[in-house]
Amino acid sequence: MQMFSQNYQAEYAEFGSLNHGRASLLFNSQSWLYKMSYEDEIKISSDGNQMQQADDGNKFVIHRFNYYSLDGKYFLWEEKILTEKCVIKEKLEDLNWKIYNDSTKVIGGYNCILAQCDLCGWDVKAWFTPDIPVSCGPWRLWGLPGLIVNAFSADGDIDIQMTSLKKTDLAPAQPDISKYKVIAKSEYAALLEQNAQKMARIMNSRQDNREGTTTFSVKTILPDKCLR
Repeated sequence: MQMFSQNYQAEYAEFGSLNHGRASLLFNSQSWLYKMSYEDEIKISSDGNQMQQADDGNKFVIHRFNYYSLDGKYFLWEEKILTEKCVIKEKLEDLNWKIYNDSTKVIGGYNCILAQCDLCGWDVKAWFTPDIPVSCGPWRLWGLPGLIVNAFSADGDIDIQMTSLKKTDLAPAQPDISKYKVIAKSEYAALLEQNAQKMARIMNSRQDNREGTTTFSVKTILPDKCLR
């Protein structure tokens, strides 16, 4: 792949059931920063029965980032362990892309080629454009010989579409992670469960002096296959 020093900013819309919102990708040939904004919710169960509000009152906006460095050969994923922020830091490992050079189409004025990979158990197809010769893309998708402009999974969890692209003087920079708990990907599920139990204990301790109290339990829901 030729050197490509120009900085770009791409906007994406996420329509999948896993992530549903908007995101911005700031990138060049060596690194990229993907900043997401989407709705999430907390489900709390009482006596083992899950409670979910009928309206959107229990939803809130989540802001997270993914940062990738080809030079440093590592990535950072901002996540939450319930109320605690953390950053997952791991070394870069190639995705097993299969490129279908005979499947092409034009998307947003860019010549695109179809590719496919297994991402943590998701069957993902992506359209990438060699017109922008960088290996980056939205969310956790990267490693193709061109910018990923559209990606989707067979089950509907992932559906990401680029809505705009422009040149910029801004270069992607690693976010300050000094105030985050930095963990390995393999630690996430266990820490999430620990924090869920801690939250349940706090909620129950506040009920101890009341008559007719309810015992709360906090159930962890982890639809993200890459964090299981």
